[in-house]
Amino acid sequence: MTERRARPAGWLAAVLVGTLLLASPAGVGRAGAHEGSHPFEAVISGFEPPRLAPGIEVRVIDYDEQIELVNHSGRRVIVIGYAGEPYARVEPDGPVFLNLRSPALHVNNDRWGRTPATGEADAAAPPRWARVGGEGRLAWFDRRMQYRRPGTPDAVEDPRSRTRLWDFRIPLKVGDEPATVAGSLYWTGRTPFPTAIFVVMLLATGGCAFLGAWAIRRMRS
Repeated sequence: MTERRARPAGWLAAVLVGTLLLASPAGVGRAGAHEGSHPFEAVISGFEPPRLAPGIEVRVIDYDEQIELVNHSGRRVIVIGYAGEPYARVEPDGPVFLNLRSPALHVNNDRWGRTPATGEADAAAPPRWARVGGEGRLAWFDRRMQYRRPGTPDAVEDPRSRTRLWDFRIPLKVGDEPATVAGSLYWTGRTPFPTAIFVVMLLATGGCAFLGAWAIRRMRS
């Protein structure tokens, strides 16, 4: 008799754990919330001029989160900041440097540009370089390809439809020659994760947990 009671109790506990995992943020993410959590997408359309592109790889990480540049061109690549100053430097042999005097330094440090300024910013001053990486690889947040305000952009007429917001250009220097990474930022038409539904799921899960605990007590009594 004891063994027959333990089986339904264990089965019910497993069901409750599975329900809790599904209703948790991580569980919902696995069930498909990830697809709905990217309302923006930055798409790179080209590298100009194309003759400078060989050996330089540029891609967008996680829809519009960061832009990554990998330099295997055999030439120095400099990323230009918002005031025309050198922001970053990627050497042909791998070392990566940031200009501590670039006004873009704190703006590019996080997704929303909320990092406090250091007080050293001066676009007209000679660069003061600090090494931050190697392997010829640099990833950074760039406001030219990001929408950094809350809510839906004014250009979006139908939130359910994909909409091009603007075209962007990120200037570089490859060796001594100017170059540009070109692309466009889109509203994807995907709405953020529905918080109200998540709250309802949590309440339902709480009810299931209460009923499950009551049932287990009854089985053991």
